[in-house]
Amino acid sequence: MENLDYKRYYNSDNFDLENKKIFSKLWVFACSIADLPNYNSYFLAKMPFGEIIISREGDYFSAFHNKCLHRGHPLVTEQRGESNFVCPYHNWCYGANGGLTHIPGDTDFYFADKDEYTFDRLQPVSIKRLGDFFFINAQENPLAIEEQFNSEIISNLEKTRNKIGAISLSLSLPLKFNWKLIFENLRDPLHPIYLHPTSLTQEVDFYASQTKPVVNEDPIISLKELSSFSRDGDLRNVHAPYKNDFMLCDNGENYLNWLLFPFTHIPCPDGGALYSVENYVPVSAGETRFDLHLYITKGTGKTSPIPILYDWLMKAKVVLGEDFDAVTALQKLIEQSDQQQNLGAYEHQNLRINQFLDSYLYE
Repeated sequence: MENLDYKRYYNSDNFDLENKKIFSKLWVFACSIADLPNYNSYFLAKMPFGEIIISREGDYFSAFHNKCLHRGHPLVTEQRGESNFVCPYHNWCYGANGGLTHIPGDTDFYFADKDEYTFDRLQPVSIKRLGDFFFINAQENPLAIEEQFNSEIISNLEKTRNKIGAISLSLSLPLKFNWKLIFENLRDPLHPIYLHPTSLTQEVDFYASQTKPVVNEDPIISLKELSSFSRDGDLRNVHAPYKNDFMLCDNGENYLNWLLFPFTHIPCPDGGALYSVENYVPVSAGETRFDLHLYITKGTGKTSPIPILYDWLMKAKVVLGEDFDAVTALQKLIEQSDQQQNLGAYEHQNLRINQFLDSYLYE
């Protein structure tokens, strides 16, 4: 077994480095096409690097900081709305693409003449569409998304393109644990047997619990090794009656699982019709905001997606509650002890990722 210290889960200096070198530099999930249902709509995503507006204008999508160019006042407070932005402080106006369209009393109160305008657009953020999901990056010159996610991840996300429907469910919760702990839980193939015996394991026959782990001793050298896509097991109820009435993005038989570094988990618990996007947004060293979005693919109109989404929300509530109780208990106790954790062979990927992060943060 291998030892790993606990300070990385509650040390504020370590968290500040993560915010500077990870969250603000990598591509992170923001929303899906379901969150931008109209040709003139926006979605407000709250990230460690600020509040970001994702705006739709026809089939064109843009992203920018939720800060007026005048005094930096938020343009919007609602999570969703129409993409015509008027700052409530002094009524500066912006279009759907973030372009400045009007300043009331511009030459009377702000400029001698309009030639003095030195800016014309809200601070932009890079945006990338993978399938029907949108990712954003706060850097002026972001790394290529292919440097962060491998081709298998991208190709399987692309299978959702033009298939996610307009109806979704979402919620947000504050949670008292470090963002890395929940991801280590999600990479743990043994815990479902013991932590979810009457919930998740009744839905999925997990492969990993039946096979001996293969330990990779090589150090991680690429960001792409931090994320993964997998078909984790056979669904115990492959022939759910509603599946015939909705588009499938896979064969309908497996539990699909994306672990997208740094803090997004996308499980598809029914083989390609319903997607649960879990964003574990870091708030501080010991606090995470959980943003859950449930999306279902387009249907024939014969079956309403609302009861299906609600049914999965109730199932997710049980499984997530079991995970959150366990991880919250971990966080509480590790902050009170100098004891190191002991990782088994099947947890070796967690060790490799922490070693990579140490070198990435402190290089």
